Amino acid sequence: MINALTGLRFFAAVWIVLFHMSFVNFLDYNMGWGLMVNWASLAYFLQWGSHAVEVFIVLSGFLMSLAHRQQFIEKIEPAQYFRFIALRWARIYPVHLFLLLYLVAAIALGWIERRSPFNDGIGWQLTLTQGWLPASYYNELTWNMPAWAVSTQWAAYLLFPFLAWLIARVRWTAPRLSGAVALLVAIYYVRFEGGPVLWHLGEMALTRTFICFMLGMLMHEAYRLGWAVQLKWEHACLFLCFMAAAYCVEPQPAKVMILVTTALIIFGLARSTGGIARVLSSRVFVYLGSLSYAIYLLQYPVMLTISRTAKPTCQWLATQASPSLRMLAALAVLVLIVLLAIPLYHFVEKPMRDAVRRLVIKQPANKEPGSRVGWVEERNPTTTGPKH
Repeated sequence: MINALTGLRFFAAVWIVLFHMSFVNFLDYNMGWGLMVNWASLAYFLQWGSHAVEVFIVLSGFLMSLAHRQQFIEKIEPAQYFRFIALRWARIYPVHLFLLLYLVAAIALGWIERRSPFNDGIGWQLTLTQGWLPASYYNELTWNMPAWAVSTQWAAYLLFPFLAWLIARVRWTAPRLSGAVALLVAIYYVRFEGGPVLWHLGEMALTRTFICFMLGMLMHEAYRLGWAVQLKWEHACLFLCFMAAAYCVEPQPAKVMILVTTALIIFGLARSTGGIARVLSSRVFVYLGSLSYAIYLLQYPVMLTISRTAKPTCQWLATQASPSLRMLAALAVLVLIVLLAIPLYHFVEKPMRDAVRRLVIKQPANKEPGSRVGWVEERNPTTTGPKH
């Protein structure tokens, strides 16, 4: 039930927005609401929020394989490759460009204070290559900061046809597939061992993205081979309890467990018809999931605009308001981001995506019901079930 994975995206987007709100000083900005989300009971949950990016990327690798694997398992035709890249570009670039132009205009109008994050690098931002450069050369946390993950996923998209071709060359058995997954998890642990790291910068960001993306592709292989894991409510509770226990012992293993749990949840939801899948597949959550990409990229421009235009209120909330009031204010900002994502999706993201699809594929954009790939919708009639 692929719609369940669409609903999952909404919760991942909310998780990472709340994570960013929990910062006190965010990119040299004392943004006021940094302490709004500081209930002790939410502390562990919020500091795991950066791992919502893993959810998006693993999901992207899984669903892209589901939708496009068949196109590239025999050979990679140049025309087919460029059609695939055009479709991917149409899904991620329009929203990114729109919000980048908004930041430029907001600085000119005085809605956002011009500081170091806006001093340079707009060329890298325009080409979505800011996440490909070494951290020592360029700090991609400029302009619309969360776009670093869009940049590294763009790199994964460019290589996907070749990765799909390579994976198709392997005769996968349970030991081989389990070994490949274990190897990726081990690399993830070793690469990010030692506590907090700037894994959203330079080569660290690319490594993180490609490990998660490949893990999603391997989860699709397990799905395609007919391996069955039904995700139930008790499994979800067990996962959460296990991660909480792991974090209390040592933060670093918890990062690995979140990655593994993400892969298992995505794999389980893809086949599940249980209660969790039915809830996530409801029309409300499927629609909210379709907004997740816009929500993800909107969060930073909205926060920066509020921090400048309502600075006294933000400072009062951060220094004098009660934790409960701060939480309500954070939820209000979250609701505002979701509401603004609606017109952004309907008037920027979806029209551009459909226009390019009509141009490239020469068929009506809404002809087939479909799934969503990563942050962005992908319509494909082959997503109704696995091939055995």
